[in-house]
Amino acid sequence: PVVMPVAYHQYEDFKPAMIDISAFYNVILCPIEIDDTVSRDRYKNLPIGQGVSAYLIAAAEAIKKGGIVALSLQGGRKESLSEPTRALSTLMVALHLHHVTNYAVHFAGISPKPHVSADMYEGLSGWNIGMRYEVRPGETYTFDVLQERFNLTRPRNFVSVDALGISELAKVVQPSYVASGREVALEQLADL
Repeated sequence: PVVMPVAYHQYEDFKPAMIDISAFYNVILCPIEIDDTVSRDRYKNLPIGQGVSAYLIAAAEAIKKGGIVALSLQGGRKESLSEPTRALSTLMVALHLHHVTNYAVHFAGISPKPHVSADMYEGLSGWNIGMRYEVRPGETYTFDVLQERFNLTRPRNFVSVDALGISELAKVVQPSYVASGREVALEQLADL
């Protein structure tokens, strides 16, 4: 199985299509309430983070079965690479609590390939319809390598991997997307 988080508003706004597409591709979609969602009047009363628990449980079950789990280190649309969040460490702690250690973390940058004219994109109201993306593969780290490098013997030590995540993403996203987040991550890594 493949487990993938999706913004709550995108899932709800396109639910019939999301259900059909995810069933066809055998993907478990986990809607999560993020900043992009609460900025919409329809969803402003939902707590940020709603859906994370279901995602973490589904992720642990998928990895136990040899599946794949997608993770967005920043969650939502950002203008540039930002400071580290606790997305990666939260997932890793959940896996730790479910006694899952046989996995690897692969970093990949996904960037739009602007082939659509600005006029056409404006007409789409910012939707990604017709957009093409470039996936740039990065490094892969096994849990054993991360455990050795960051002393992951206790859940509180896991937050150190979040800086690594942003640093690795900075290597594979478009240079124009990299901002201060990479510098903050590198400083945090240097302190470890």
